[in-house]
Amino acid sequence: MRTVKFFLATVLCLALCGCVGTEPNDEAYVVALGIDSANNGNYMVTIQFARPTQISGGASEEGGKGSDIVENLVVEAPNIFSAISLGNHTVSKELVLSHANVVVISSEVAESGIGDIIESLSRNEKIRPDIYLTVSRGSARDYLYSVRPIVEVNPTKYYQLIFEQNDSIGVPKMTLTDFCFNRANNIANVMPISGVIDSGSEESVDKYTGLGDIDILNLKSNVEPSASDIENSSSEGKNPQEYENKNQKGAPLINSNFEFGLRNYIAGQLAINESNKSETVGMVIFKDNTAKTVGGAVVSEVYKLLKGEFRHAYVTIRANAKKSVTMDITQEKKPRIKVDIKNKTVTVNLKLEGDLYSLPSDFDDEADVDKLELSAKQDIEKACNKFVRDVVVDEGVDVLGIALHSKSEFLTNDEFMASRDSVLKYPITVNCDFHIRRTGLTIK
Repeated sequence: MRTVKFFLATVLCLALCGCVGTEPNDEAYVVALGIDSANNGNYMVTIQFARPTQISGGASEEGGKGSDIVENLVVEAPNIFSAISLGNHTVSKELVLSHANVVVISSEVAESGIGDIIESLSRNEKIRPDIYLTVSRGSARDYLYSVRPIVEVNPTKYYQLIFEQNDSIGVPKMTLTDFCFNRANNIANVMPISGVIDSGSEESVDKYTGLGDIDILNLKSNVEPSASDIENSSSEGKNPQEYENKNQKGAPLINSNFEFGLRNYIAGQLAINESNKSETVGMVIFKDNTAKTVGGAVVSEVYKLLKGEFRHAYVTIRANAKKSVTMDITQEKKPRIKVDIKNKTVTVNLKLEGDLYSLPSDFDDEADVDKLELSAKQDIEKACNKFVRDVVVDEGVDVLGIALHSKSEFLTNDEFMASRDSVLKYPITVNCDFHIRRTGLTIK
């Protein structure tokens, strides 16, 4: 009897050690998805999947370069999952979505509404809830074809660094979870803008003057490079001066004291780089499920300040008519939003610290530091109050979740729901508690 029990236990253990499902070597891991509109109401879905043979164990090891680490496949289908099924007919391995990091939505799709896309993504267990969402300036296909990582050899790590782990002030973070949470709580969603540098068009964008003056239609590229043009582009043996990002001319120069002299870039306007033409900067503001308006890098910076996602960045403040000062501004605490139902006012309190990094040559006295601290505080408050006035008040888009912050002021949920819209009509004031902590070694 003991022998029989031992034999059964051995068989059971061996049975539990077997593998179930598809072998890892038989799977192709999708790292990004692009969604463009088709003429017949379907979507043109770009499926970008990793090439394991070109990827080493880390960024510092040898591996493939640029577009060698990924492969792109374009399929017309009514939805993402139908596109995956069709894609499996052309790829020897099974396409797997569990490692997908980003969904790129074209500007045309964004302006027509993305409710059905969000619904299908959020209901499928194969899609990670923390997958990043971004709007492409023009075609999502062209953006994904232009991605040629220079430093990273792991495409998953590349997208993580671009959309979250770096300190880019002009890139707001938006995941599928964030989008669904904000939509459920009537908070307007904000997505980053991704685009392709245009170094071949003789045309330039007429204007990108900042929030409130640009609609989503102006996100469309003037010239959409073909996949073959992007694949074959190379900077080897060419003079960098021969290339000019034509879209840079459309980026307006900031004349206000906050970020004085910086251009209010959006994706596609920032850099001149023939190795990697893709870039992400700026933001698209949604109302419900439809793109509402666009903001550049400086507008995104102000938004992140008000949301408490700023962390730190080098900020240029105009000291006088001709000279400016650079500070490393840090945000350690999230803003406090106070809704006063009795007095019908809303107050947003920021707490920031700054370190001086560059100063005018005649800046050598403590009195100047005190004046600069007060001036910087006023400039930050002015920029933030303008953002609130243009977006929340004039456009009626609650990107800060002000109405949700008023919920604790009501006794019942019915009272809150009845008064929620009226809260956004209250006067909103942004106050900034700003102090310069380190003035540099030359000032004692």
